[in-house]
Amino acid sequence: PPPTPHAMLDSVVLAVAAGRGEVAALSLFPPLRERWHREGLIATVGGAAAIELHALRDGAASAVSTYDDICDVLTPLWGERFGARLRLATLALAALADEAPRTSSGGRLDVRTVAGRLVEDAEGVLAMRDEDERPFQIEGQAWEARLRAEQLRLEWLLGARVDLDDLTGRWRRAVELFGDLGHVPEEARARARLSAVLRAAGDGEAAQ
Repeated sequence: PPPTPHAMLDSVVLAVAAGRGEVAALSLFPPLRERWHREGLIATVGGAAAIELHALRDGAASAVSTYDDICDVLTPLWGERFGARLRLATLALAALADEAPRTSSGGRLDVRTVAGRLVEDAEGVLAMRDEDERPFQIEGQAWEARLRAEQLRLEWLLGARVDLDDLTGRWRRAVELFGDLGHVPEEARARARLSAVLRAAGDGEAAQ
């Protein structure tokens, strides 16, 4: 069936639910999934929300699977390095980072392999933008900042030694850009991540 305003509205409803962590909203997902191949915006808006909600309900593997599903649908429509892939890859990477403290030592290599693929996908988008001399404006810059912050956060939570000043700086950059963009939920999320790093670095006052 062709896309309808109702389907797009449901995609936005799903996005709001993702910001609130309301996994019950995934009941909207199956009918939206049927429309992805006809309207890419439904795939990007609703799909991004589904990545987050699947991560909350089912874990990082489900989030990555949803990411792969979105990309399989959108690549024939928009090409392999479509712009929204930066955001989608970052959300899937964040799901891996959220789950990292519970990852067994034997599973860390697999997590790093998947994470490397996601980062490579995102960097492919950034490289194409550079090649075409079409750099991202503030929204893309904000998502790139979060990508870099999530990339290092994952290593930190997997137990690697990281420079906490570097990690703090990456999250400060994400906070700044999402604030300038006016994306309140993402700015709040970045602030929470920054607070956790500051607390780990022993700066409780700044963390608060």
